[in-house]
Parts: sequence; structure tokens; C-alpha cells
Amino acid sequence: MDRRPRQRRPGLREMKMLRPIVLVLTSWACLAVAAGAAGPPLAPAPAVGETIDTSRSYLVFFDFDSSSLTPEAKQVVASAAASALQGKTTRIGVTGHTDRSGSVQYNQALSVRRGESVRRELVADGVADSLIAVRGVGESDPLVQTADGVREPQNRRVEIVLASTGPAAGQGLGMRGIWGAIAYSVPDQKRGFFWGADKADEAQEIALRHCVHRGGQDCKVVSLFRNHRHWTDDDKSGFPYEHCSALAVGTPPAAGRPAPWGAASAETRREAEEKATAICGGDANECRIPEWVCT
Repeated sequence: MDRRPRQRRPGLREMKMLRPIVLVLTSWACLAVAAGAAGPPLAPAPAVGETIDTSRSYLVFFDFDSSSLTPEAKQVVASAAASALQGKTTRIGVTGHTDRSGSVQYNQALSVRRGESVRRELVADGVADSLIAVRGVGESDPLVQTADGVREPQNRRVEIVLASTGPAAGQGLGMRGIWGAIAYSVPDQKRGFFWGADKADEAQEIALRHCVHRGGQDCKVVSLFRNHRHWTDDDKSGFPYEHCSALAVGTPPAAGRPAPWGAASAETRREAEEKATAICGGDANECRIPEWVCT
């Protein structure tokens, strides 16, 4: 958190903006399975032709330097969950954001914590954890452009985007790429990975088999990602080319309790490791990287 003096105090109009609202988004570019997704034994692969339903997108706002959900924020998350449960949702993108008050590193971690708060609330509302992909982008994508250090309420947010299966306009190609996946078993910390698959479900299945072969009793796919030699091409699927993924695992807080952990994908190994470590809890939880893979 930035300890600089407060720049200004939000007025009544700004305070009203803090109320969670539903916002129609025109684009969303990252629906990777990450940030500790834990669902059925085999997480569903992204469907060919997966498109964004822009009528089902939501904004959740946060108090300054907080990742806790207000009662109003929980109502917005509940609305998103209800919509996801009623429709043919195949993936839920959850992206955390911050204002520009604080260091870049601190804000990156805070944005991930905000995304994780929303993920947990969605799961509590009945959404399958395996559908949810969490990422944090820190202060890099503000709704309102401000100078450094400004505590802009509208930038302290999480965006929830529901994706549903259906052909995209003009889309005749599938999800191209070289796929990789990491599987993890929380109770016994066993893990497995695979890269180089032509299809997403193949990468997931083999990563799960490696995890089980190592003795994992509750193996789940926690990260799915892809690379492509023409990775800047847009195949209209909405699934990013992120190239690398990492798993971070910390020290159990007490005997018999699971170790904190986090998984994330990114364009480089370093970025993936930093994101996974932040989700795990960083130095406070003695997080380390036992597994990473790049395609």
C-alpha cells in the first residue's frame, strides 16, 4: 500500500460509484484456467467456438486497499452466479484491478487477492470452481485514467465475464496452439504436468495421469495454457497465448491443514512464477515453485 498522503476524498457522486453495478463489456481477452481452480477430476477443455456473451458481464467494486467483499459486492457476485447457473456457461473470467495508489508490485498482488475473493464467493454461490479463471492485472488497466498515487474508486474492481459456447461471427477455425497443463493434488502435494499437446483436453488428461502416477489422491488440473508460433494471431476464441505456467506451494499453517498454493499462467516463466507466488501468499507463506512448464 502506498503510504503517501491522501490525494483527495471521494465526494458523494464517487461514493455512489462504489456500489457494484453490472456493466456490459465489449471485449475480454483472457479466460485461462488458473489461480487454483479445483473442480471435477478432469477440468473441461475450452470449447471450440467459445464466445463472450457480453450481456452477462459484471463489475464488483472494492474499498481502498481491501480485497474483502462488501454486502453490495456479494449481491453482484450472486447475480453473476445465478446467471452462470442458468445459462450455458463454459468459462468464467475473473480479473482483478487496483487504483494507482501503491507500488506496482503491491497492486499486482492486491488485484489477485481481489480476484480470489470473487472466485471463492462464486463457488459459495454454487458455481463449479473448475469453470473459473482468475488473474490480476494490478493498476495496468484502469477504467479511469489518473496520475500515479490517485485513489480512484472506479479502478478498484473485479471484472466478471461469463463465456458461453456458440459459434463466433466469422469463426471457422478451432483453438489453435500447443497446449500445456499442470495438475495438483492439494492433500498430498503431488503434481504432474505435460506440454506439447495438439489439443487442450489431451494436455489435461496426461497431466492428470502424471499426477496420479506420483501418488496424488485428489489430482485436479489447476492451470491450462497454450503457445503458438503465431501467438499474436487472434483466432477469435478469447483464450490467450500465455506460453508458460507455474505452481507455487507454501508451508502448511498447522499439522493436518493443507499447504497454501497458487497456480498461474503468463507469457514468460518469470511472470508465471511471480503470479503463482502472489496467489500462494508469497514470503509470508514461505511459497516456493516446485513446478513450472513452458511450451
